[in-house]
Amino acid sequence: VHESRSVTTSQGRGRLLIRILLQRGLLDVPVKFMQTHADYAAKFYEPSYSALGNEIFVQIFCSLVSEVCRLPFQLNLDNAEFLDETWQMPVFKQLEFVPCFKLGASLDLMDGHVVVMDLDPAGVAAEDNRIELGDILVTMYGKALRGSSSKIASLRNAHEGQPVPLGVQKARLEDGDVYPPLKTLLMKFRADQLISFLNIDNKNLNSIATNGSSRSFFEANPNCRLLFVGQCDIGSDGSVRMINRSILQVLMKRRPGEQLIPVHMELGEIGVTVWEVEPKTGELISQDQPLFRHSYPQIASCGRRTDGTNFLAYIVGQEACTICTSFRCLVFEAVNQSESRSLINEIAHGFDRTHWTL
Repeated sequence: VHESRSVTTSQGRGRLLIRILLQRGLLDVPVKFMQTHADYAAKFYEPSYSALGNEIFVQIFCSLVSEVCRLPFQLNLDNAEFLDETWQMPVFKQLEFVPCFKLGASLDLMDGHVVVMDLDPAGVAAEDNRIELGDILVTMYGKALRGSSSKIASLRNAHEGQPVPLGVQKARLEDGDVYPPLKTLLMKFRADQLISFLNIDNKNLNSIATNGSSRSFFEANPNCRLLFVGQCDIGSDGSVRMINRSILQVLMKRRPGEQLIPVHMELGEIGVTVWEVEPKTGELISQDQPLFRHSYPQIASCGRRTDGTNFLAYIVGQEACTICTSFRCLVFEAVNQSESRSLINEIAHGFDRTHWTL
């Protein structure tokens, strides 16, 4: 316990000790020791108030502890970084990444915790959302990282060309809520952008994009069915797996109060054209200058958020996606899920229409 870098206080060490004893079925060892060493026990417990000072109570207590020792515990002892503050445990995952030059994660040290502050959407770490913003890197190659983010570089150099094993405390609990001690940590260090991101969940994703204004906008302008939210560069990977993270990236970069653009998406025989429209009437502002025009061969992928929101996007290159090496993602918000689903289906079917037209 004293060698652990995950805990720094007496309370944290005590909690870690209890977890170790539970894992090994040895919780009764310190109790029996204090029974036979009354002077030692008196340093920590007042005999008149403690069960250890009552002959009957101590027998009951020892019997209970012995039963607990028979229970099989499956505790991850690496999951200990917040035992200084709480018994509540975050979700902990053991991950392994392919050998790579860079993981594609920007890190910051907060009270010794190595926090993921930013991710390269095309990087290894962000692949399949295995690591997400706000996650905490706990171990790498089996070594604790707390207190020294610089240790990562030396570990990577020592294991160059090898797979990268990581122990990660997730920012969110199983129910989707942000882990409370992490919230406190981020507020302490005023990590405003990360706080805004972590306030996103499946129930309130809309709020980060529009601060709740999109719903009222659609209600006030029934002739407008679609809003352009923004776009971002995503590098050389134009696959559909980039849709989720690219939408989040666009939403995170939006400034409070920034206006969304009412648009109409025209799905033609050979491509997609996006026109800016008057919100009240739904009429095109310009008949000659579309906001975007892309042929279907330029579109590498399209999709919606997997959490069932109204956000949709398509990924496009400057040239045919089969030879393009640089892509960007255009993000939209539809008036409802049905509209969002319909638009994505039509874009996907556009490839078939292109085939027959040509």
